[in-house]
Amino acid sequence: MLLGLTAISHAPKLSELPNFGDSLKPTRNNILWIDCVGGILVGCIVLACSRLLSDWENLPLSIVFGMGVANLLYGAYSLYVTTRNPRPLILVQILAIANMLWLLVCITIAARFWQDVSMLGLFHVLGEGIYVATLGYAEWKWRDTLSISQIEPLKTN
Repeated sequence: MLLGLTAISHAPKLSELPNFGDSLKPTRNNILWIDCVGGILVGCIVLACSRLLSDWENLPLSIVFGMGVANLLYGAYSLYVTTRNPRPLILVQILAIANMLWLLVCITIAARFWQDVSMLGLFHVLGEGIYVATLGYAEWKWRDTLSISQIEPLKTN
């Protein structure tokens, strides 16, 4: 019993614990890159495999193709925002809101084709919506940090 009390009395104080918020800064700084590269990559894959995905997912080709085009367009906009220096807050806010709204589009697609869509199709459509909305939530939460210039200017002597 005394050993247990000794261990508790030697527990670190709250002020001695590491600040995990600081360790998240690289993630915050990279989330826009993850977003734009992901959108472009998924868009290219979906467009390249749209006929195959349409068959596997039992979704109309126009829906699958449209999702691929939307991913490419979104990825291009995200790349534009990511490479701005400084990043205007309004552009980051639009990016975050668009990400969160994409979940509603995905839910609508899943609901509209509920009777016909395969499990792979549901996983693709809803999984993409949840993933993208999660990115949007993080971008919204960190919008002020993300809108600050992330590229250090060159110093001249």
